[in-house]
Amino acid sequence: MQPDVMIVVAYGLILPQAVLDIPQYGCWNVHASLLPRWRGAAPIQRAIEAGDEETGVCLMQMEAGLDTGPVLLAQSLDIGPEETGGQLHDRLADLGAQVLRDALGLLRAGVRLPPHPQPEAGVVYAHKLDKAEARLDWTQPADVLARKVRAFNPGPSPKPRSPANACASTARWRWSRRIPPRPARCWPPAGKGWTSPAAAACCGCAWSSARAARRSPRRTTSTPGATW
Repeated sequence: MQPDVMIVVAYGLILPQAVLDIPQYGCWNVHASLLPRWRGAAPIQRAIEAGDEETGVCLMQMEAGLDTGPVLLAQSLDIGPEETGGQLHDRLADLGAQVLRDALGLLRAGVRLPPHPQPEAGVVYAHKLDKAEARLDWTQPADVLARKVRAFNPGPSPKPRSPANACASTARWRWSRRIPPRPARCWPPAGKGWTSPAAAACCGCAWSSARAARRSPRRTTSTPGATW
């Protein structure tokens, strides 16, 4: 028995042509980006990490290539300034279900959706997430770190990587984007130790507040977060 259509969502593999040819109307892929931007495995996280203000869902007619097929339907939405990867995922899941429902309704009514080839310009690949990317580099600007923290929430969970001249700490870091830009300087200031759990971490050309282990000027070892 030949199916009318096959639907793929976040499958993670490229279907061979022999499978794509089975359904009468081909195979459809519900993809969480506005193609051709962010083809690939992690379009939601990459959109936030890159600072995109808009994303969406594309219903794509699948081809043998990686997310290269023509677009049948598309819907867009704005990315919130504080939105995390998990929150955006849930909103795009609802939008994707709506787009798929509309497409199936049209197909049942006998309406063939016209395929729109993806433009060659603007192709960007959303490479698969790697746990190593969750390491926060404090030499990067604060807005870059903020986007990474939001993009990799809930996973892979970001972890701080303090500069070489800072004390190692097992305490959790907390920082805010609402900070005024200040000239870069060493971290911590030369000859000074931490006098408060709230410490300033240099992030490129801006400063972020961080939560660090308390350290006196005379001590050279860090205090474990569990005992602090």
